[in-house]
Amino acid sequence: MTRRERMTARMERREEWAGRAHSASDAAFTAAHRAVDGIPFGQPVLVGHHSEGPHRRALDRSDKAMSRAVERSKMADRHESVADNLERALDVSIFSDDDDAPEALHAKIARLETERARVVELNKAIRREVKSGLTEGWIARTGASEAEQHAILDNARVWGSPIFPPYVTSNLGGRIAAAKQRLAAIERQNERREAAAASAGGVTLEGTDYVALTFAEKPPRETLDALKAAGFHWSGGSWCGYRAAIPPAVAALLEEG
Repeated sequence: MTRRERMTARMERREEWAGRAHSASDAAFTAAHRAVDGIPFGQPVLVGHHSEGPHRRALDRSDKAMSRAVERSKMADRHESVADNLERALDVSIFSDDDDAPEALHAKIARLETERARVVELNKAIRREVKSGLTEGWIARTGASEAEQHAILDNARVWGSPIFPPYVTSNLGGRIAAAKQRLAAIERQNERREAAAASAGGVTLEGTDYVALTFAEKPPRETLDALKAAGFHWSGGSWCGYRAAIPPAVAALLEEG
């Protein structure tokens, strides 16, 4: 199961729990009202009257049911909030094991580079207007869109200058570098997986003393348990550990390759 599939399953579970909690809340609200159905609205407890005991017990049942209803309603809200956050994360995230991860990262890098180039272009135009004294209509002459004009005015208000501060392009540069690093890592891992698929045993080994084992397909549970018992850990799409500790079953696959 991919990371996206696991997160989707988590989101669906939260949505299911929210639905159950809402149903329980509705049932408790109904029980709270039903408990006092036979009592006129605003009717006080008649102390000493034969109705006092049943009246108090009805109020107690109603209060407890109402508390359950409120508790379940809050629980449903929490589950819905988590589900909403997971849905937003699924919409914007690029997971390394997504089938289209390389294409998505290439598109993200291109978008960020375009955004950075646009900031540089706007700063040049703004500097020209600053040099000219910011005469009437200066912000329109920069060629900025409506959203960009708002950002430029915010810069002037917050930083005392309409020019985008250096951290804007620095942050974009950092995000571009991180995306490129992820892309390179995914492409290397895809190459390893393709090499594993081409091998007779379906697994490849890289390294000398400390090694990385890459499988073309997810190994059986007993193989995974053996790798973990031998001190191997999952990292970047491969199982990493010491060559001397490779389990016999995996060593046999490597010999086939």
